[in-house]
Formats: sequence, C-alpha cells, structure tokens
Amino acid sequence: MRSKAAVAMAAIIVGLGFEARAQSLPLVNQGNATVSVVDPKTLTVTAQIEERLAGKIHAHEAAVSPDGKTERWPKSSP
Repeated sequence: MRSKAAVAMAAIIVGLGFEARAQSLPLVNQGNATVSVVDPKTLTVTAQIEERLAGKIHAHEAAVSPDGKTERWPKSSP
C-alpha cells in the first residue's frame, strides 16, 4: 500500500514540472461517489458532479481522450 502511495506522489511531483495542457482534469472521489473537475493551472475544484447510480456502483477511475472531447468513467461495484 505504501509503495502505491509513493508511486502516486512521485507521479504528481513529476507532473508538476510540465505545463498543463488540459483545460480541466477529472478527479474521481470514490468515498463520496462524485467526480470533481479541477483546473490544472490553479489546482482548484471548478465543479463537482454527483454520481446518481443505484446501489454501490460508482466510478473508480477516469479516462480522457487525447483531444479532450471524450471522457469515460468506468463503473464497478465492490
């Protein structure tokens, strides 16, 4: 578990060295079943989308197409 956290933190730190080209970034919040929209330049949350699905099915990750026009939130249940 610690190694996963270390890899994630390293990816964030390395990513901070690059100019943000995306206009917004999706951030999946599994704990409260929402997706936050983050401005990559200011690192502020600009919107929060509530997932309204029955049961315990919710997004676990987000994938965005290279052109930024399509976003997918794969759903699964525990």
